[in-house]
Amino acid sequence: MADNNQRSNTSTQIRNLYSPLSYLNIKFYNTNLSFQFHPFESKDATGRNNYNQQRSLMTTVNWDGAFSLFKTAMDIIEGREAAQGVFLSISCASGATLILDRKPGQDNQMETLFVISKNNETIPFKFSTQSVQVKENNQMVTKIIECGLGTFAKTINGYLEGINSDRHLDKYTDDYVKSLGASMNDNTQSNYSKPNYQKSGGRNYGRKPYYNNNYNQQQSFETPPNQQNMSSYQLPQ
Repeated sequence: MADNNQRSNTSTQIRNLYSPLSYLNIKFYNTNLSFQFHPFESKDATGRNNYNQQRSLMTTVNWDGAFSLFKTAMDIIEGREAAQGVFLSISCASGATLILDRKPGQDNQMETLFVISKNNETIPFKFSTQSVQVKENNQMVTKIIECGLGTFAKTINGYLEGINSDRHLDKYTDDYVKSLGASMNDNTQSNYSKPNYQKSGGRNYGRKPYYNNNYNQQQSFETPPNQQNMSSYQLPQ
């Protein structure tokens, strides 16, 4: 294996999500999924939100962490966990913690937040919703569509299913081989081989990569859980 200082890091943009509190950048990062939060700063003359591009917090999750986020988000969307509230905390690399938190908001309506805590800083992201009028028992009633959380869940599911990940993994493999070539030029005498990213049969719209489990553990950016009490984090007013 290449030295940690020589190991390549490859990222591929997937999607940006926006909220009144921050915007969230989601990427493939090596074999992990990356979340980068930029906090809200001000509104411009047209009323559009401006976000602080110089200040951000970022971390990554591996496949297990991504599935935990996806499963919890889908439970909320489908009403299995929505009534009583949800608090999912995932310990990540470099002392970072990701939280998916569903609770009553200031208007006493349920809202869902995605929060990063790192280096004694916290940036929250609030998922958007959409009201829809539905006729039930000959009466029109208002229901809430979890559109922001749905987009978030679908994006994570794309990572889990390997949808559109082939180009990223090809680039990651190329970058990895280049890093090995650099170490060879430094007269490092070792037997190197390409990482084995197995892409087994998936659906017609994309191949589904099952990353080699041993390699994924070696390259994981997750650390053993570092328990933190996040129940008292404060949202910006």
